[in-house]
Amino acid sequence: MAWIAQFDTQMLRDGYTPTEAMVYGYLWWHIRKSKAVTCVYPSIWLMKKPLNISRISIIRAVDKLEKKWLIEVTRRYKQNNGYYVTDFDRYIPCSNYNPEMMYRLNS
Repeated sequence: MAWIAQFDTQMLRDGYTPTEAMVYGYLWWHIRKSKAVTCVYPSIWLMKKPLNISRISIIRAVDKLEKKWLIEVTRRYKQNNGYYVTDFDRYIPCSNYNPEMMYRLNS
């Protein structure tokens, strides 16, 4: 079963590339699926496989998203990086997103 990259098309209108939008959508969905506004630790390989994007493109996209304050990255030596989405309400790749429900699940 293939994973379909979902992202907000407003990101494309704001000047982000499709690769950056797909990486952001991937991280957004994985944090949402964990039912907590916390950190996720996917490796570059785990992002590369379902998105079908090259490794260097993912690294460039992560760097740009970090510079634009959409995500935060905690880098650890010889471990997977930790990714945080800084603002869940800015680019929502989901039509039925309810922030109140998300916070209720975290409590």
